[in-house]
Amino acid sequence: MATTTTATTTIDLTHPTQVVTDRQVDGLGHRAECGCGWASAWTDNPATAEAAAVDHREVEAGPGDGLDAVMSELLDLQDGLADMVVWLAENWSADLPVPIVYACAGGIGFDPARVKVSACCLHADELTRIAHLLGVPPVDDEQPNSRGTRYRNVRRDFGRVTLHAFHRLPETTGRAS
Repeated sequence: MATTTTATTTIDLTHPTQVVTDRQVDGLGHRAECGCGWASAWTDNPATAEAAAVDHREVEAGPGDGLDAVMSELLDLQDGLADMVVWLAENWSADLPVPIVYACAGGIGFDPARVKVSACCLHADELTRIAHLLGVPPVDDEQPNSRGTRYRNVRRDFGRVTLHAFHRLPETTGRAS
């Protein structure tokens, strides 16, 4: 009997769960199991088993506290940062502008913390290349800023991490009022 075990929860010391796969159980093959001895019913869908695991943790462990929220927020940021690092390593080239990293603070009762990676393109063709790499169309500012300047922008979110590249458009007529 071949059994495959896949850990689906990396940090949850209260009720660590995993989805177990065994194709020889009436063709169903997936169920969630917890370290406390609980096990879900067998199902044909691993996502259903994972959902049962999440329900079990929420019922048994109860609602999270403030530290749980902080840990969750940090893990979300970590996931987005990892996705961004991999994307940059696979797609960015040395002849493109060097991006700058900004932290955007969040907090309890506020929007979640975010990170912005921003690249100022001195040449329009740099922005065109970045837009192609990101798979998003450039968007022009509708209104000039307080200095009368408009920009062409591309943005893509990697979870809570945003890559933003921009290029200054030719001068507009007059200053914004």
